Amino acid sequence: MAMTAYEENYNFHEETLQDVLQEVTNNTTRALLHNELVYLSGYFGEVCEPVSIGAGLKGYININHNRTIRTEQVGTGALLSGDFAVGGTVYVIPQVNGSEALLVNQNAIAHPAKPVGICVAFAADNSWVTFRPFVQTADLGLIRDIDGIISDITDAIDLLNDAVTETGSVLQMIEDEAEEATFTPAVGSGITAVTLKNAINEVGTDVELIKTKHFLMVELAVAADASGAGLAFTNATTGLALGDKIVDVHVICDASNGAGTLKLKHTGGADITAALACTTVDVLARAALITDGVLTANGLTIIANGAADRGRMYLTYIKA
Repeated sequence: MAMTAYEENYNFHEETLQDVLQEVTNNTTRALLHNELVYLSGYFGEVCEPVSIGAGLKGYININHNRTIRTEQVGTGALLSGDFAVGGTVYVIPQVNGSEALLVNQNAIAHPAKPVGICVAFAADNSWVTFRPFVQTADLGLIRDIDGIISDITDAIDLLNDAVTETGSVLQMIEDEAEEATFTPAVGSGITAVTLKNAINEVGTDVELIKTKHFLMVELAVAADASGAGLAFTNATTGLALGDKIVDVHVICDASNGAGTLKLKHTGGADITAALACTTVDVLARAALITDGVLTANGLTIIANGAADRGRMYLTYIKA
């Protein structure tokens, strides 16, 4: 665990394991500063853009709950009800145009606020507060759409490859016209003269190589008891083959279980990931380390901590 300190913009400090970024739209008439706490598009977190998010523009905020935050971005006077209290709820009054968002200890009718965390420390004069943010569910749409995006890329690469050989295509006509044309390099360059046809054929070969090296993704659903020996998935089921290399693993939880975890391993062999948290519905967990990611057996197995653990595991891999 590392301590990251920023000496400007509300003396923002955080103690965190990782960032969880969410894209939002600035609904104010001013630029939102780096490290400024905001409540936008239903999400609460600090601005992560290096400079700011301009008025009306989109940008990213960090909504990671696995940390504590200390900040001087707090309300004063009538916005507070006495002092902050350790263990008490911390609220945020959302930003409005020229006014920044402010952390307070109450949700008052005159100043409606949103609950955003639990207080763990505060200044005697309430000039700063340290709190642990509540859990927020990130927008997983991009992750869930990755497989479709990769499929579109594959189709585009296939189309490009067809254009090299398909009769009537622009590249085919260039190849026909340039069959005997010769490229003559500058004197002393050391490059051997080659025909344009050979060069174009090399492009076609390179495209074929690209087709075998792009990322693919497969979803493995844990919809039954995967504890004990776990659930096995054969290569015929996953689409993977010996020699394929797993480079990334995500888990999205489908059933709330405080001790839930899912782990990926080679069937009958070594672990590929450590146990990944599967505790809160729709919350994403990502493998920090991929061990022995090259497939050496006919199949993969997912091991759950408990019989009721349910979730979906997404594997990103490269064909051998």
